[in-house]
Amino acid sequence: MFSQGGLGTSSTFGGSATPSNVNPMKDFEVVSPPDDSVSALAFSPASIQQNFLIAGSWDNNVRCWEVEQSGKTIPKSMQSMQGPILDVCWHDDGSKVFMASSDKMVKCWDLASNQTVQVAAHDAPIKTCHWIKAPQYTCLMTGSWDKTLKFWDTRSPNPMLIINLNERCYCADVDFPMAVVGTASRGLIIYQLETQPREYKRIDSPLKYQHRCVAIFRDKKKVPTGYALGSVEGRVAIQYVNPQNPKDNFTFKCHRSNGATGGYQDIYAVNDVKFHPIHGTLATVGSDGTFSFWDKDARTKLKPSEPMEQSITKCAFNHNGQIFAYSVSYDWAKSFEQDDDEQLQFGQRYEVGSFPKDYDYSRFDQEGEGAEGPSSGEQKPRILLMGLRRSGKSSIQKVVFQKMSPNETLFLESTNKIVKEDISNSSFVQFQIWDFPGQIDFLDPSFDSDMIFGGCGALVFVIDAQDDYMEALNKLHLTVTKAYKVNQNVKFEVFIHKVDGLTEDNKMETQRDIHQRANDDLTDSGCEQIHLSFHLTSIYDHSIFEAFSKVVQKLIPQLPALENLLNIMISNSAIEKAFLFDVVSKIYIATDSSPVDMQSYELCCDMIDVVIDVSGIYGLQEEPEAPAFDNQSSSLIKLNNGTILYLREVNRFLAFVCILREDNFDRQGVIDYNFLCFREAIQQVFELRNKPNGIANNGDASTASSKTEPT
Repeated sequence: MFSQGGLGTSSTFGGSATPSNVNPMKDFEVVSPPDDSVSALAFSPASIQQNFLIAGSWDNNVRCWEVEQSGKTIPKSMQSMQGPILDVCWHDDGSKVFMASSDKMVKCWDLASNQTVQVAAHDAPIKTCHWIKAPQYTCLMTGSWDKTLKFWDTRSPNPMLIINLNERCYCADVDFPMAVVGTASRGLIIYQLETQPREYKRIDSPLKYQHRCVAIFRDKKKVPTGYALGSVEGRVAIQYVNPQNPKDNFTFKCHRSNGATGGYQDIYAVNDVKFHPIHGTLATVGSDGTFSFWDKDARTKLKPSEPMEQSITKCAFNHNGQIFAYSVSYDWAKSFEQDDDEQLQFGQRYEVGSFPKDYDYSRFDQEGEGAEGPSSGEQKPRILLMGLRRSGKSSIQKVVFQKMSPNETLFLESTNKIVKEDISNSSFVQFQIWDFPGQIDFLDPSFDSDMIFGGCGALVFVIDAQDDYMEALNKLHLTVTKAYKVNQNVKFEVFIHKVDGLTEDNKMETQRDIHQRANDDLTDSGCEQIHLSFHLTSIYDHSIFEAFSKVVQKLIPQLPALENLLNIMISNSAIEKAFLFDVVSKIYIATDSSPVDMQSYELCCDMIDVVIDVSGIYGLQEEPEAPAFDNQSSSLIKLNNGTILYLREVNRFLAFVCILREDNFDRQGVIDYNFLCFREAIQQVFELRNKPNGIANNGDASTASSKTEPT
């Protein structure tokens, strides 16, 4: 391990070192470490028997150590350049080292003679250097901030080939016959190196922030097929050059704080990524001072490290993967002078999906007396998420209510304690979600059933449809019978989850079998009065949103009034189908009395995404941080089958979305007038709810909807 100050000494940039976290993993530290931050690490190739490690640093020096199997390091030699070292690489025979510097030169260090000679030059600092050994040629590839990629025969002062880049080169990797180059402005270019270097493909970066590092990975046949890309926003993308399935490409979050404090989450840059040369596991290091190992194929986090006192800037595996080296150095993430406890924070950042992170759940966004939502003393109903371990409970919560990409949920760790989240995104959708660990024991004396189930509005039990569900059915029976004894008003919902991996026939058969077995168990135990509702769900389509819509609707006492309003609206406006959507989660809190078909629901969901995306990009906003969806939002989409999708805002968090025939839209004036009456009626329902003796629960919408008669 590298530490610029050494164990227990003062650090030049980060303040005084604390012995408890200088080397928490008890790894071996090298003798005579660099005097400044480490910017490059590389082990010697398999062509030589010993393990040699070279490190370039901002002190303008490149050092070399021999690393013994015992972990002991022996300093061998050091060379200097006229500027900070930005990259290093080995010759394939292990006899030479190439050093790229901000002094715009690359020098070749002959280890046998301990002499250096200049072999490459650019018009700006050289960020990357890689040795290429091809059957037809060998050369050195250098990438620079002068926006060029050059290929050098080290025996000649002139480059073999110059490729102009659109932007400055920030990172690169080579694994013959493939090269990947990342540039400023999030550019990505893949090169084919056979015969001679040539551009193969330009790719739009899957990451929303600037990438910092890239590493090529191989398939099971040891052929380079893709790459991992790390960004400054604590995120890594796994990308195949020619994916057989679009789902093979995914991104995941890493090097972030576990919780948000004061509305902020600490997000750290991914400084380096490397693949194990034998097993193909991925190592990432970041400015949070940790390294982690990942299995990209199983999409699983294997092992994280303890946090170091400073950032980890670089890492490297030796040729057989038995040694892992990493450098602990200050990386300027906290600027020149900051306290040790200050960390890089992103106050405004955008997650996967359509909505910024701060576009969060809040109360009904309307002026007037009723705009404060329920009184502080009103108890919000609870939705309990239960099921066996790895059934997908936490993934459902993250996708529906935190806008996480489904692919990112694959790296979620198992829930080991009750996780509570408060959902308050409109006047009609206010509840708490409690995510329970799968190993919870209801027979444990410490389990307070009265407290857990007493205030429960709905209990969602998740069953993994791709697994043997007999144990899950036993747990389901125990859970619902225990809950029913405490609270007979609880709604029981069973999510038959992960059905995206089943055929249509298997879906129906699995649902029928689970339905039959669960109800038979209740009947056999004399609990036939308990009603279970079953839903087929997957986080990879809209089914999970529709299922949660039906769960949430049962917790809305004003649902009959809302449905009555929608029925009056569509009957007087020649509308075929209408939904009242919560914009943030895409849950529909009410719809008219006609049956819901999945295609109509998906069309309306997709329309909300389109409106948010287009408004966020092209909308005129008085305040830069204002949300894309506001009280002026509306949209009209004409489909090629003579159908129209029409969206109108109800308030900042609710949208009215309807489907109607194009011929009926000739009466748009009537539709718009009826909608204004409909919106005012919803506000009246909301105000009734907040009155001490309100009658919002009786489902009578006659007063509130009296203005929706057509003109």
